[in-house]
Amino acid sequence: AAGKLPLRVDVVDMNPGIVRSARDLGLLGHVADASHADVLEHLGINHAHIAIVTIPDPLAARAIIKQIRVCAPDTHIIARGRYHRHVQELFDAGAQE
Repeated sequence: AAGKLPLRVDVVDMNPGIVRSARDLGLLGHVADASHADVLEHLGINHAHIAIVTIPDPLAARAIIKQIRVCAPDTHIIARGRYHRHVQELFDAGAQE
């Protein structure tokens, strides 16, 4: 699946179990907080074509999106809102989809 794609896929999560599952799928997994610029920069966010934010907490999702936008203004950001009422907030933070 994704682990066989000819591109780099990094999964960043605070939950070690999720990171372990990502690694089991052949992805690069990192236990870290993606709302911190130093984490994003260490992972090379400025080279990313796409960032996908799926965290269910709308405040944390907005913080991550804003930080990605600062560190990598040209990266396309796709975000998932847990509830429809949060979607506009994610767009306002800098997500494109």
